[in-house]
Amino acid sequence: MGIPNIKGRLTSEIRTSGDISNPQILVNANMNNGLYNDLAFDFNTNISYRNKKMNLNKFTINAGDKEKAKITGSGVLDATNSNLQIEFKDVSEKIINKYFGFRTPLKGTFYGNGTVTGRIKNLKYELSLYADTMFVKSLKFNSFASKLTAQNKIISIEDAKVKLSDSEMKILSANFDANTKKYNSELKFVNTHLGPFDVFGNIKIDGKMTKKNQRYMYKGDINFINLWLNDERVDSLVLNYTVLDRQFEFKTEDGKKINLSGGILFNNYPKVVFKDILFNCQNQSYKFDGFVLSDKIDINMAGKKLDLATVTDLFGLSIKMTGAADFDLKAA
Repeated sequence: MGIPNIKGRLTSEIRTSGDISNPQILVNANMNNGLYNDLAFDFNTNISYRNKKMNLNKFTINAGDKEKAKITGSGVLDATNSNLQIEFKDVSEKIINKYFGFRTPLKGTFYGNGTVTGRIKNLKYELSLYADTMFVKSLKFNSFASKLTAQNKIISIEDAKVKLSDSEMKILSANFDANTKKYNSELKFVNTHLGPFDVFGNIKIDGKMTKKNQRYMYKGDINFINLWLNDERVDSLVLNYTVLDRQFEFKTEDGKKINLSGGILFNNYPKVVFKDILFNCQNQSYKFDGFVLSDKIDINMAGKKLDLATVTDLFGLSIKMTGAADFDLKAA
């Protein structure tokens, strides 16, 4: 075919009627084993053309190799002013990545409905998007619902709600520009539980993703706004961050450097597993491994010059402590 990025063999049946100056054309078309940006698909549609407008009375797309997404819809397909109503199900992140030509951090199978409008060369997608299970890295969400807009490789999310077991988090807004690799988001923790921690408040994140030698680096700012972690409140705090190869570096506004490495695993949430965590901030340092649940904890910790007042506030301890201490601790 002559459409950019699309490969395949199109078969069709065409019928014409009416006046030669304004004919009515009816087309039944099928494409099997099609390819778009390395995404395999089958396509069939019923098209009518009259008064210089092309109507897709019904179309069905089955996309993917092993996994098969199904997209159905109808509407007007026009070079400058398309307007399609669509429904979709079983759309995986692999299909999304191939179609839009970039890598999303989300994993899952999505379904929903929406509209596709605008010029054929720059279509705008406005979708209601849902998933019963979704992953961001190893973090598993039990449900996801959102309004999504996509155009010119820019994806925007609004009014998203995600649930983790008995916890809830809202994504007030999020944007990712695949052209510039810049991103931003605002998160609201409503009733979020991370082991022994209860989290409330807002976090704003912005930054840019770069890729070099098959390695991804993320740099930007995190802004904590009226955030509560148990009894510890952060009115406002801005941290500059760099993430590379599971190594985290943070800098405060006054230039203090915080280094963090290791892994926090949410595969079996609400169980949160800490693996080879190393933390350094000026003269404070500690390392720990283990896991936490809402009613159980098993942690091995060792550190130097830990601020005890922060620990009592963070864990909501009934005994108040002050000063700094070196320690080797097992909590179970």
